[in-house]
Amino acid sequence: MKLYMLVDTMDWDDVDESMTAAITEWAGKQGEEVELVNLTDDDTGERHLGINIHASKAAQLREPLNFLYGLAKSHKLEFVVGIYDPDSRAMEDICYFGHEEGKPDAFEVANYLFM
Repeated sequence: MKLYMLVDTMDWDDVDESMTAAITEWAGKQGEEVELVNLTDDDTGERHLGINIHASKAAQLREPLNFLYGLAKSHKLEFVVGIYDPDSRAMEDICYFGHEEGKPDAFEVANYLFM
């Protein structure tokens, strides 16, 4: 299953370059299961920053969730986790975590994702 974990904000001024650099560096050190997402749509201005991950069990979610939660706390932001269909490019938001939503539990997130 291909999932996304993206910054969830309406004010991209809150997202500084250190956060982008941290996600870029972390994603670069991961295996093939994790890929960096750092896209801006020139037409709409919509931005996506985070990771895509291939996962089939809760244990595979633990490290990315913990890493991103640390960033969320230090930058006072939220993340959204969802299912991504690469064929249709459809994205379905499933749950949120971060500064206000709190720490994610990998097994709870996996249950939301039907893993």
